[in-house]
Amino acid sequence: FFLFLLPTSSLVPSLDFMFEHRVYASMLGFSAFLAWCLLSLPAYVKAHWSSSSARQLLTGVISLLAVGLLTFYIGLGRKRALVWSDQELLWRDTVLKSPQKYRPNYNLGVLLMKRSPQEAEVYLSQAIDIDPSNPLAVRTLGEVYFNRREVEKAESTWRSALDLDPGYS
Repeated sequence: FFLFLLPTSSLVPSLDFMFEHRVYASMLGFSAFLAWCLLSLPAYVKAHWSSSSARQLLTGVISLLAVGLLTFYIGLGRKRALVWSDQELLWRDTVLKSPQKYRPNYNLGVLLMKRSPQEAEVYLSQAIDIDPSNPLAVRTLGEVYFNRREVEKAESTWRSALDLDPGYS
């Protein structure tokens, strides 16, 4: 588990401390361990539980726990699949869970540029507040202003982006 987790751990610098894909490889070791435990369970029950009624009771309890756990994970998976089914839902969920991260605010702002420019302005401004040295969100905010025909505001915003990085086109 830890060996598989090592390449995606904090030993390798990353701007994003938590990503769902970072745990996929490490789950191989944990899944193998869990499978071994489940496969060993019948032999353990047979060896340590002598009476058949006690074995039946234990088997019933384990079965109920397994069905309950499976139902729980199906519910979680279904909920997560619904979030991942739509880009806007995904980015809104991400911003809700990580409001102080640049990338979710920026991505939601970009996604909302055409459909809801006022809302896009809010998220792009939040991204700028989070990382004021990054010219990307500043330039994109200028685009929002330009699309709304606020040309002077757009020009001022684009000049700010150039001030941050004169080589940024």
